[in-house]
Amino acid sequence: MSALGDRSQYYDTLATLLGAGLPILRALEQHYPGRFNRVARQLRESLQGGSTLAEAMRGMSCFSSFECNVAAAGEYSGQLDRCFRSLSDWFALRQRLRQKVISGMLYPLLMYHVAGPILCVVDVAIGQLTMPQVVSRLILWYAVPWVIFILLRALAPGLFRSRLVGTLLDAVPVLGAVQFNLENASFFRALSLCLNAGIGMVNAIKLAAESCSNRAYQLRFLRIAKRIDQHGEAFAAAYHKTSSGRERQSSIPALIDTGEMSGTLDASAERIATFCANDGERQLEIAALMAPKALYGCLVLYIGYRIISFYAGYIGQINELLQ
Repeated sequence: MSALGDRSQYYDTLATLLGAGLPILRALEQHYPGRFNRVARQLRESLQGGSTLAEAMRGMSCFSSFECNVAAAGEYSGQLDRCFRSLSDWFALRQRLRQKVISGMLYPLLMYHVAGPILCVVDVAIGQLTMPQVVSRLILWYAVPWVIFILLRALAPGLFRSRLVGTLLDAVPVLGAVQFNLENASFFRALSLCLNAGIGMVNAIKLAAESCSNRAYQLRFLRIAKRIDQHGEAFAAAYHKTSSGRERQSSIPALIDTGEMSGTLDASAERIATFCANDGERQLEIAALMAPKALYGCLVLYIGYRIISFYAGYIGQINELLQ
């Protein structure tokens, strides 16, 4: 099982045991997947030493600030099982999305590896390449994906959190929609948990903003908290005044208005999170379907271009001989 799958199962097991009435110390004695056996043992030792669960989690590098804040909200409200269930659902969603990305990239990568020899055959057939050049081109062709993979593994964690990348990605039609939906799903799910825990609106927004992966979205939600804190505005009013065009065109503002007027903003936040998560999955599926078609189209156009270039040169040589 992957790291995200292990994390989801860890929180699911805790939620089930706590919901059944087991104390947290007993729950942490159970068997957990992967490294979470060791994590549970260390948490149990910290709790026996007098720490709260959130304090124990903050002392361990394997937990994000978002997870620690959600655990703190659960302890404060006495709803640890519900908070853990929500964390389990969130990491299960991330696992599903990652699997969709990987499965969506398999066919384009297969096409890329098949296209290399095909393009070389075309160029050899029209006299553009010699055999030593073919070998050099194939080595370079197959090295490119691995170089990109290594660079992404090294740079992606910081790169995709940067404000600049988030802003630029927002302008890309399909990928921008994916980022928008996933960041909003994360924020509103955390906001729902914090509001259920009885945390004040400003602090709830600040805690929920930490669940966002990209700095651009963190700052966007923190501006809402700032308006509420400085001007005493309601959440809906502050959201409307700081919303972007994409947000105004979505159903999020209407759901926020409904939740605020009915006094069920926490439930509305949970509905928004579910809606955005489902929409994000759908957008990823669209991207996965488009990628192989785009690659196939580029391959066909290139082969067509090389064949036309060959015949154009051949016809040109014939014309020169005739003249």
